[in-house]
Amino acid sequence: MVNMKKIIPLLLSRKTVLLACSATLLFITAFILLWWNRYLGITNDGWHYFHAQQILSGKTPYKDFYLFIPPLHPLRLALELKLFGNYFIVPQIFGVLERLLLFTVLCVWLCRLFPAKYVLIGVVSSAVAYLADTSETLSSLHHEAVFWATLAAFCLSSALYYKRFFLHWSFAAGVFAGLAFLGKQTSGIGITAAIPMFLLLTLRQESRQQVSKALAAYVGGLVLPLGALCLWLGSQGGLSAFVEQIFVRGPKSKGSLTQTLLRPLTMTLEDVYMRRNAVLAVLVVALIGYGLYRNHRVPERRSSHQQILLLTLSAFLALLIGAILSQFRTPPFTTYWMSVAEQLPLYLAEFGIGALFLYYSRRWFRGALTREQWQLWAYVFTTFVVLVTLSLSWAIFVSMLIPALPFLIAFALSYLKSRPWRVAIMTACALMIMMTVWSKLSRPYSWAGASEAAVQYATEHSSLRELEGLNLSPATRNEVEHIVQLIKDNSTAEEAVFVYPHLPIFYVLAHRRPNTFAAVHFFDVCPDDIARQDARTLLAQPPAVIVDLEFSEAQIRDNEDLFRGGQRSGQRELIEAIHQLTANYTLLETYELAPRKNLLRVWAKKK
Repeated sequence: MVNMKKIIPLLLSRKTVLLACSATLLFITAFILLWWNRYLGITNDGWHYFHAQQILSGKTPYKDFYLFIPPLHPLRLALELKLFGNYFIVPQIFGVLERLLLFTVLCVWLCRLFPAKYVLIGVVSSAVAYLADTSETLSSLHHEAVFWATLAAFCLSSALYYKRFFLHWSFAAGVFAGLAFLGKQTSGIGITAAIPMFLLLTLRQESRQQVSKALAAYVGGLVLPLGALCLWLGSQGGLSAFVEQIFVRGPKSKGSLTQTLLRPLTMTLEDVYMRRNAVLAVLVVALIGYGLYRNHRVPERRSSHQQILLLTLSAFLALLIGAILSQFRTPPFTTYWMSVAEQLPLYLAEFGIGALFLYYSRRWFRGALTREQWQLWAYVFTTFVVLVTLSLSWAIFVSMLIPALPFLIAFALSYLKSRPWRVAIMTACALMIMMTVWSKLSRPYSWAGASEAAVQYATEHSSLRELEGLNLSPATRNEVEHIVQLIKDNSTAEEAVFVYPHLPIFYVLAHRRPNTFAAVHFFDVCPDDIARQDARTLLAQPPAVIVDLEFSEAQIRDNEDLFRGGQRSGQRELIEAIHQLTANYTLLETYELAPRKNLLRVWAKKK
């Protein structure tokens, strides 16, 4: 393998790298501590927590209940709950530790390629934007999927960097790629395929024997987690159901193959804000690319400790301004300018990495890659594949920022010769930190019909055991506790209850179970045949309590356009079954959920 340790001109002292990593971790920890336990994502938080509880109760995923993802994430949650107790804060704590490890790895990786001061700017600003995700919690699936894929790509880079240990790093890349595959289908398949593809591309530089050994080591690592899963599921009688649900039935919830492949384009074209921000991102990438083409430089070799400390203080200042703003004013979430703050970095990540992928691919075809550029291309190649596969689920979402955006920021700052350009990028990074901190603290969670109040209002503790350690707003605490009590008062532990479509958190908190095969019936995770099967189950075996989060006709149509090609979804049959049953039920309570004023109704079967 290429001995990059000897030839990369950007070698840094261990103290400089340690200082950059320490400053990054200090800043990220400070940001996370402002909000990490001050909200409850009721429309997302309980999904895989409930699946983990099902596993702990002795049930086998795919055979005994429907699971729309590979099992690593719920298995990990099951282990955490088994070891540390049945509390929602436990996966949150592990989510914090995972993020800190992720950004440490990124910092070390990028310091091999760029000056530490620019790495600090890229990682810190990207980390804030990544962590400011309001659609998922710290224990979320998508962030974990990015975590394993990033570790796998880092190990590939290390295999190129450390010639002496290239087999060890290739084996580790296989292990992490296998874990990524077991975490999420799209990005997992992407990184699993990207690494051997890139190793084959190195045949232009390396001997066939060396590449063959690296591939063998990679496959050996890959087989380890995949083989363990197959053995476990096979012993439980769930292996064939796993293959069917993950690769045959499950993907149908995303629509046809054509819809899935075209989703990044069609979603962008159909949304006016997304169109504008995509065009703006193309212009920014083109301008920076032109600046690099006309006037680039060889990156500086060193970063002083004073520069790193000054940049860290500047980042803390931007964080402080954002935190102060959140105390006095709510961001204008519905305006175009807020969409710029949220969407532009995502499109920049996509188009910027895409442009570099084309550039380095062209140099590879011409045989013009320098040894330093092989390292850069390894980063770009794996990141590009992960970005493309992630976009098949949704055109743009926050998980796509990592590892793309920190690389792009550090790359531009390192190679742009124009000082005004570098100042403009650093200013944009400071503004991004300020805006995203302001936004996150003002609205820590908002997705699919539910939104949380600003963290400053999270002042109360719940009496529910599972929510110990979380601070909640009075409204969230009262609503959640009241719904849980209604479920308990109107059902026994032996009776089934039903929560629709994506609130299994109430199964967890009320200690109840559904009699349906799926616990989550949201449009993009539950295929039509399972929704129809569960509708028949409800009518045949009416549950004691129904908790129904109602979607408007327009919202249902939007989801059918996105995931069913405009065709009627099986979810409509579930809705019809609910309406048929509740005609003979008692309405216990109705809530109006922000921000879209969806109604959540609690019904009980008449005795």
